[in-house]
Order: sequence, then C-alpha cells, then structure tokens
Amino acid sequence: MLKTVEDLLIKARTRSELFSYTTGMSILTAAFGCSQTISVVLTNQLMSKPYKEKGLDQYKLALDLENTGIVLSALIPWNLAAFVPTTTMNVSSVGFIPYAFYLYLLPLSSFIYFKSTDRQRK
Repeated sequence: MLKTVEDLLIKARTRSELFSYTTGMSILTAAFGCSQTISVVLTNQLMSKPYKEKGLDQYKLALDLENTGIVLSALIPWNLAAFVPTTTMNVSSVGFIPYAFYLYLLPLSSFIYFKSTDRQRK
C-alpha cells in the first residue's frame, strides 16, 4: 500500500518540493500515528528512497525530519507531543498554538531557504 505513496514522493523535482513532501508526510503520519516516534520512523521509511534518488545523504533527511516531524507533531492536539504537556500544565489543547511560534517557524524558514537555493541553481 505504501509503495504507491513512495512512487508519488519520488516525483519531487527540487529540494523545496522534497522538503514539502517530507513536511506533508510528517504531518499525516503524526496525525494518524499520534506520536512523534511513529511520525519519524514512517516518514523516514517513505522518504529514504526519494532522498537517495536526488543524491541527498541520510544527514539531510535526518535534518529535514527534525525540522518537520519532530516539531510539527506538537501542533496536533491529539498527538502525544502536544497532549502530555498541555494536560500536565492544564492548558487548552489548541490555546498554546499561537505562542508556540518555534514549532511552525522552523519548517517555514527551512522551506523559504530551500526555495531560495532552488532559484539560485536555475
């Protein structure tokens, strides 16, 4: 079943597209897996082949997983990365999101960087 998804992910043409696919897969796997660990493991399995096809090493994949799967998991209210801290601090499950700017600024700044490097290569 995941082979068809992997075949779609290989179609990324630029580094920013590859990062976008990694972001999308991280969000989906974090939402369905309800855990950062499942998100990172499953996204790693799905994105390893596309990164190898583009000539990128495992270090770049690991960095992209950190900039997407690790931080974005905490923005999903039912994910353990958000549920445990909000429950412990007795805070609303979505009320913290405007104050957690690091969680969405890190992937956004990475995407902007990759987009600018894609333009420089053309």
